[in-house]
Amino acid sequence: MDKQMQKAAQNGDVYAMLALAYIYHHGLEGEYQPEQAIEWYKKSAAKGCARAKWELAKMYRDGGLVQPNSYEFIHWLTAAADDGIPEAMMDLALRYYHGLLVPKDIYMFTELLIKAGEQNYVRANFYLWYLYSHGIVFEKNEELAAKYKENLMAQCDADYIFRVGRTLEFGKNPIVANPDDAVPWYTKASEMGSDKAIYSLGRIDAMRRTGKQDTFEQRDARINRLSTSAEAIQREKILDEADMKLEEGDSETAVRLYTEAAELGNAEAMYMLAFIYHDGEIVKRNDNLAFDYLTRSAMNGNTGAQMMLADNYERGRGVSKDINEAIKYYAMAAAGGNLVGYYELNRFMEHPELYVRRTQRIVR
Repeated sequence: MDKQMQKAAQNGDVYAMLALAYIYHHGLEGEYQPEQAIEWYKKSAAKGCARAKWELAKMYRDGGLVQPNSYEFIHWLTAAADDGIPEAMMDLALRYYHGLLVPKDIYMFTELLIKAGEQNYVRANFYLWYLYSHGIVFEKNEELAAKYKENLMAQCDADYIFRVGRTLEFGKNPIVANPDDAVPWYTKASEMGSDKAIYSLGRIDAMRRTGKQDTFEQRDARINRLSTSAEAIQREKILDEADMKLEEGDSETAVRLYTEAAELGNAEAMYMLAFIYHDGEIVKRNDNLAFDYLTRSAMNGNTGAQMMLADNYERGRGVSKDINEAIKYYAMAAAGGNLVGYYELNRFMEHPELYVRRTQRIVR
């Protein structure tokens, strides 16, 4: 483990504490230590790190390192929302709307929702568009609805637009189920290449003709049989087999399978191939190919690849030194959930959390 990081954490650096907690939490470098992870998250949170508060909230909500605990969850959720974490604001807002673990409070719902929208958080933009366009909770306002829809569309890929359509079709309080509302979103997603959206449009057309509508579960099962869903399952299956072959010492088969999974778009397989071609023990060393796989893995969302690519740009290893590129990839990793990215960014700026929220698209 990075001794400089450990020393910084001991000296009270909140982002070093956060990074250390993340390493212990996820067992990076063989350091899986749940109790240490919780301790360092709490130390970082006590020093004011909003992201540490949000991590603690999720842990007490979902379990894992700790037993779920409603009191601790609401405590840390509120603290993270107060510190401006948009995901926390959105979670807490919906709890105030439904009265889940907190008193039902429409004023708090709207206040938190608007604050999350001010940060251009994707889910908040969706809810604000819907509520203003339908006159639910808020007075109907087409101008504001159009603004939030524009913000939403500017950030969405085909998959997220499809998910918006599915939410509109099947409903999720306060969203009222309405297949007609879903059609424009499915149409947009289909134009961007989503076969899930194309299939859903077909099902809505069939429902109009027959009067028989899918349940959410029926549609989900059918979508999982589509080619893209089958490909995703196949990618994971090939990756698992490649890992097993590598562990067994059958490196030739492992490389072939990693390559197959990578060509199907598996970012983790690309990351493994980057290591393999750079290391040169299993195959002939090829740093150009290794860098290509590393870049592809990073662009496909692998946070480990993003961290390594950032380090390469920062140090000028295999590429021209470029601090702006390093910062870009550290921020991508942080937005993707690799909390060590915040520690690295903190060396270049005072408020890395704010920088990541301002520059990165955070959907989850």
